[in-house]
Amino acid sequence: MNFNYLIKQKGFHLIELLIVLAIITILATIVIWFLRPSIYLNRAKAARISHDSKTISDATMQYYIYSKNWPSPELNSELKPICDTNRLIDNELNCSFEEINLSKLVPNFVTAIPLHPNSHRGDRYGIKLVNGKPIVDTIFHSK
Repeated sequence: MNFNYLIKQKGFHLIELLIVLAIITILATIVIWFLRPSIYLNRAKAARISHDSKTISDATMQYYIYSKNWPSPELNSELKPICDTNRLIDNELNCSFEEINLSKLVPNFVTAIPLHPNSHRGDRYGIKLVNGKPIVDTIFHSK
């Protein structure tokens, strides 16, 4: 048998590269399928929402304990959206009449009022009083 053609070969054939590429693609697809990044992203958003809600609620309660007043007189048992304290126009906070202004909490009780992770879809945090305690919940944007 003559094996000289094996010695003279310098490089790979196109079919060999395509087979390796196909195997790598199949393995990557299997790994991504099992990891399912969307599940982990949703879990991370849920954890952030829970943490932000507790942060706002705790800061509101601390303000009440410190000053014997709620940070906003409109705070009652009805769930109302929280005004975005990052939305300044001419150094004035631009809140609508139905929004709760919690800007008194910043910076002494919380560094900033957090935005909802799904604020790009219109979801927001809302706050209400239940049995004398502030409860923060999500207000979903309805289309």
